[in-house]
Amino acid sequence: MHKERPDRDIGATEIAPIAARVFVMALLGVLFAIAAVEVSTAWRPASAAWRGWGGARGLFAASEQLRESLRGFEDRLREEGWLTRTLLPPLQRFKVERLGLGTESVLIGREGWLHYAPDVSFLSGRQIVKNRARAEAAIRDFASQLADRGIKLVLVPTPAKTAHAPWTLTPRYRYQVKLPELHEWLRSLESDNLYVFPFEVVLQFLQTDSHWTFEMMEWTASSLSIYLRWIMDLPPFEDRFDRDIEYVENIGDLARMLGAGLPDRLRTQQKQRIEVVREGDFAWRPQADSSVLLLGDSFSNIFSQDALGWGSGAGFAEQLSWHLGLPIDRIVQNDAGAWATRDILARELARGRDRLSGKRVVIWQFAARELAHGDWRKISLAVGESPAAGWVSPPPEVAIWTGKIAAVSAMPTPGRVPYADHIAALHVVDLSGDGVEGGEAYAFAWSMTNHQRAAAARLRPGDQVRLRVSDWNAVADRLEGINRSELDGDEFLAADILWAEVLP
Repeated sequence: MHKERPDRDIGATEIAPIAARVFVMALLGVLFAIAAVEVSTAWRPASAAWRGWGGARGLFAASEQLRESLRGFEDRLREEGWLTRTLLPPLQRFKVERLGLGTESVLIGREGWLHYAPDVSFLSGRQIVKNRARAEAAIRDFASQLADRGIKLVLVPTPAKTAHAPWTLTPRYRYQVKLPELHEWLRSLESDNLYVFPFEVVLQFLQTDSHWTFEMMEWTASSLSIYLRWIMDLPPFEDRFDRDIEYVENIGDLARMLGAGLPDRLRTQQKQRIEVVREGDFAWRPQADSSVLLLGDSFSNIFSQDALGWGSGAGFAEQLSWHLGLPIDRIVQNDAGAWATRDILARELARGRDRLSGKRVVIWQFAARELAHGDWRKISLAVGESPAAGWVSPPPEVAIWTGKIAAVSAMPTPGRVPYADHIAALHVVDLSGDGVEGGEAYAFAWSMTNHQRAAAARLRPGDQVRLRVSDWNAVADRLEGINRSELDGDEFLAADILWAEVLP
């Protein structure tokens, strides 16, 4: 062994100082280049938030706008950055195809079956225990407020795929919940005014979608119609609706959520035979003066809303109406079944539009996983007055307005949610344009379409915006089932709602 240079005996590699410097500089250059590409892709100059920070505006307002701008930069960096677009797809594909690990939201099961991750975690049972008291309090409070108006409440907690098709999961996923105990708890909530529809059969689900098959949904609607007539008197059956058979194909929402990691073996189209309900020569429509109101989530929408990919006009409300032989009213939204539809109902009432007038029963359909993950807030059903002056009214015709964004409601991240479309609420101030000068408006606009961010998703408080506006009521029948978020605050309850298209 060389006493002077023992490192030679173990094959040490020597790097000349100049070579080391070149290597380090090259590595730093690559890192800085990637950072520059990322920033140029996603950066919207946040420094604009500080222009004119003095005076009445104040330093606090400027810092708030800077914070919003930086948050927007973070979102765009995460979703549109060069690394996300370039490296993520092949890594995602390897993770799914080779390792069978799925993603944060989608789990890979046996023989091509996909599962929604919250459904699996719901079956662990732990979160149900945490949420049980809040869920029970919210449900009883809702039932009590309806009872004060002589209205019965029927719960339809729709079971998860994983609970009724556990054999489609791989052994790596474990769950412990005992469904009979869950059903027993739900049935313990029953009273003279609160009922729980019993699911007593093994349900059928779509293989690469988070929802039930049309056959199972239609069976549920049929059974529920019999159950409703058993627990209460309803108007007699009328032979006023017809159904037409159609066939639809789709790859499923869970398959689409895999995005770049979707393997070829899961790209096959699934087929469903659906029955579209119509009244004479016209498509079925909800009727506000019906004695039956359905509150539902995407399980109600799955064969009713084209955006979900399984046809339209054949959803849960339509089938229930056909089996009852009665028109029904509906408020449906594709997510957050624990509170979203109650919130929409409450806002209608607070704005002076009594959606509960003439109702005898409210059917509340929500995914059973909401019992573990849902927001079980109590919501008041107080009826308010008609919109007061101060907010602009909808224009008589389509108009072009400009204004400044004061607030934007929460929006989902594409690829993290099972629904493809989303509508956001905008608070717009300093209005000007066709027939308006000054004032403020409360408007809905597309924030996500077909799993892609829409124009409203780019908006931040302080942005100047140009809008094509019209009356929300003119499009509500077509769009009210789309998942949407609204702004918190009693001041918004007094506003008429506009529909807005964000223009360049």
